[in-house]
Amino acid sequence: SLNSSSVGNEGGEANVGFNNLSITFDLQDVSVSLNQLSQSNNDSLACINFIKSTLKVDSKSDGSQDIDLISHEILITDTRKWLQNETTNVFVNIIKPMKECGSIIQAEVHSRSRENNTQFTILLNNMRCMMILDWLEIARDFILQIEEHPTLDTNVSTTYNREYKKESSENKNGTFELKLNITDSELVFVERTDQIDTNAIILKSTTVLNYRPHDVDKSMSINLNNLEVFSCVLNAEDSTALSIIDPVIINMEVRKGTFGVHFQKHFLIRLSYHDVKMFQRMLQSLPQQTQHGRNVRSGSIALKTSKSEEKTLQKLKALGFKQKDCELALEVSDNQLDEAALWLTQNAEPLKSPVHLLNEERNAYGALDITSVELKASRISICVIDDCKDADVPLLELTLAHLELTQDFNFKDRLTKALTGNLREGHLKTVFSADYYNRALSGFEPIIEYWKCEADWSYNKPQVITQFSRLNLKIKSN
Repeated sequence: SLNSSSVGNEGGEANVGFNNLSITFDLQDVSVSLNQLSQSNNDSLACINFIKSTLKVDSKSDGSQDIDLISHEILITDTRKWLQNETTNVFVNIIKPMKECGSIIQAEVHSRSRENNTQFTILLNNMRCMMILDWLEIARDFILQIEEHPTLDTNVSTTYNREYKKESSENKNGTFELKLNITDSELVFVERTDQIDTNAIILKSTTVLNYRPHDVDKSMSINLNNLEVFSCVLNAEDSTALSIIDPVIINMEVRKGTFGVHFQKHFLIRLSYHDVKMFQRMLQSLPQQTQHGRNVRSGSIALKTSKSEEKTLQKLKALGFKQKDCELALEVSDNQLDEAALWLTQNAEPLKSPVHLLNEERNAYGALDITSVELKASRISICVIDDCKDADVPLLELTLAHLELTQDFNFKDRLTKALTGNLREGHLKTVFSADYYNRALSGFEPIIEYWKCEADWSYNKPQVITQFSRLNLKIKSN
């Protein structure tokens, strides 16, 4: 619908534009099929089912745009076809509702695009996501694939490139914000994708993520509320569920290149012999689970580019231009090296010299350039469970109290640090203790009493441990 009336800001400011276009789509049982390009034909990758959804698009005269997608029920399925010698995937519902939500909104996506700011808000509620690794790899490549530009003549392409540069420079100063809110949702990691009664590890949490790359002081923050991890057999979850991590609150943030992790409560990990063997089998099955994804990726790459095109692209990049500009030059010149090089000199800007780039890297870091990690926890415990034969009792508990751990990953200025003597790549400060479970008394008894320790390490110095108190080790035998 077209609307000629002016619309003001929420804060009562002056009118900023007219509503040029407003469209509302009522999506009832609408399916969107995603097809991937292979050497033979177009193979189906996934199907997105908007069972009960509403899509609204508002466009204003000043260039701003609002997009809202509200879904009461959404389902994403794996629609790949399998060969006889390939490991199939029986968990075709990749993302589905955990239970009958009724009138509860399952997913919301909001986009607010303004002249100097772009905001994305994503809300997910009561959803279960199956972590099928090969499908996730193919889906990632499908989303991040490079868009093929149409072939243009020289005059048209020059005008298009200038307008593209102008638009890019205007949007470069704009800010970007992403807010992700996941409520009561689960991530499921399976041991075998071809068995419905396979062992699985389920991670359940309420997650809030904020990403602001323009804010160097706090570019990203992640809050994991009531995070819990348990193992089970998928076709009998209620009767086979065993807790691995009790509900805990974890706060993570990135501040000026430092990734900080803070555990607010007692972080308790329970590991049994069954869990350790299951983790081992899962790690061993990773190459087999991702084999299909690697085969599809290698086939698509062989289809898109040949060896001669890769060599030509490398020669253009050696001249000092960006890969995106080199690819566009090859498309405009029909893969002619000389014409592509001439087009780059007239329409593209070369990269800066390596020395200048190195100086810029030393003075500034990107939003997610992690240079150090800080870990703080009031108490972290690992409890080893003896579940051999008919036993299911604790065996040993290791505890790290008042834990402070820092690790430096900024290896660019190692020479400067070595000359100044300030070369410490890591630091650990904690209080360590260990307790064993006395079955006769049905309680824990200390085997290593509280021991304060501190450790520093670096890449060219041996580990140094400073002991603040006496280490008491108790060994009893009947």
